[in-house]
Amino acid sequence: YEGIIVRRRGDTGAFVQSAASGKPEPLFTVARVDKLRIVSDLPEAEAGFVMVGQGVLFQIGGSRAQPLPGKVARLAGALDAATRTMRIEVELDKSSPGLRPGMFGSISILEANSPAKP
Repeated sequence: YEGIIVRRRGDTGAFVQSAASGKPEPLFTVARVDKLRIVSDLPEAEAGFVMVGQGVLFQIGGSRAQPLPGKVARLAGALDAATRTMRIEVELDKSSPGLRPGMFGSISILEANSPAKP
């Protein structure tokens, strides 16, 4: 699939060992940027109110840009026993020029019948 190379682990002319040698290391890491996914953990008190398809607004951390609309794509359906949180995944409706893989931000989950509008 298409993406951008975010990490290279080899240099030009370097000897690359076979994965059969017992120390398989990737030569590079590719990040997919055409579909943006946000992973978040919801507190126990809010976990029961979230449904797949519910609207979400994502605000890039420290940014004054408009929030980006998206929807809850997946949810764990169970709480993590150690943290008492539930993992959800949000897919954004559109990309933003300033948004990069690995960035942090905050999400606001909209009411169940509200459309995601910035």
